[in-house]
Amino acid sequence: MPRSDRIYVFIVVGLASILVIISIVATVMALTGSDKTRPSYESAPASALVNPDPVSGSIIDLDNAQRPPIDDQTYLVLHRATRLLALRIAAGKGYGTLASEYGLSDEGRAVMISERQAMNSTFIAASPNKNPQLTIYRPTPGKPGEQLAKTVAAVTFKGQGSALSTEFRWRLKNNVWRLEEVQMDLRVEENSSASPTNPEEQGPISEDNLTK
Repeated sequence: MPRSDRIYVFIVVGLASILVIISIVATVMALTGSDKTRPSYESAPASALVNPDPVSGSIIDLDNAQRPPIDDQTYLVLHRATRLLALRIAAGKGYGTLASEYGLSDEGRAVMISERQAMNSTFIAASPNKNPQLTIYRPTPGKPGEQLAKTVAAVTFKGQGSALSTEFRWRLKNNVWRLEEVQMDLRVEENSSASPTNPEEQGPISEDNLTK
């Protein structure tokens, strides 16, 4: 066999051997599985869509899952407003003015300020962490042409076993989201987590649950 032919044969045999080795490795990995951890968004559904005590055998919280999907713009608007308000309320500075800018009534503003000031003694020399944990629930229909939404933010404090969970109720009217109600829940524990106190939606948001 000429020398040039032998070189071609060696090249072909070498490539075939590499392909066989790759096939064997791929087969072994497919049979044994991979140790790589799957991303959280693949391994578990969003907590707001999970039924904590399924009766029918389904893990899906149908009250929340059957709501219309939330669009990106609405999510971003509510997420930003909730984060800013939650941090200012936790810090105890500028939250009244900001809440008014988002449409909270004078009555609602007075109630919110009173609730927050009653917590001042708990937060002496406490600095809130800058990364609150947020839950943005899907909006539901309100009056004709309007939508209702709820967001929850939980802020922990540096050097303290305390967390402030705040629930915000919103109404979309004339294409503008306006703040309708603010409710606070202070927890003082040695190992408080930043998870919202009400991560699962209990039925649709109704007009009766909003400040008139």
